[in-house]
Amino acid sequence: MSLKKILILLAAILLSSCEKNSVSVIANGQYKVKEPSGDFSHIADPVLRWRAYGLRDYVLEQSRMCFCIDAGKRRYLIVSNEKLVDVIDVESGESLPAEQHAWYDTVDELFALAAKIDTSEVASSEIIYDPRFGFPVRIAVDWDAGIADEEVTILSTNLKQLVSGKVLAAGMPVSEK
Repeated sequence: MSLKKILILLAAILLSSCEKNSVSVIANGQYKVKEPSGDFSHIADPVLRWRAYGLRDYVLEQSRMCFCIDAGKRRYLIVSNEKLVDVIDVESGESLPAEQHAWYDTVDELFALAAKIDTSEVASSEIIYDPRFGFPVRIAVDWDAGIADEEVTILSTNLKQLVSGKVLAAGMPVSEK
């Protein structure tokens, strides 16, 4: 076997054996993230399933479909110690001003919103939970069929565990877990 074939074979083996939890970077290298470990998808209750992972530091991609500012824009939500500490535009990698953070919801806030929706009092609603992690990936609510443009859909995807990032420099360390 030639040296070239051996090197190609070795490279293929190394690439295929890369650990699933390898660290990657997002937001122009501002944060390091990895795939959360464990699989608690057997837990039926979405809230209990989410809590089983024990994620206090995570990144979630979120967008809102509504008649509102920044509708449809994809954002990274940076959550440290269960608090929203940064919101970053996915395309530009730039942080949003702190006053805009209130427009976005952590996983716990998504669960609270889902619990607040009384299906007998809204025109329509749909809540879909992530099959592995349990968090709401889609919350769609039309609060009143007689009012135009008040409906909202929140899409949350691409959950990653926060490993490190600029929250450390701001004095908000990633919690130990």
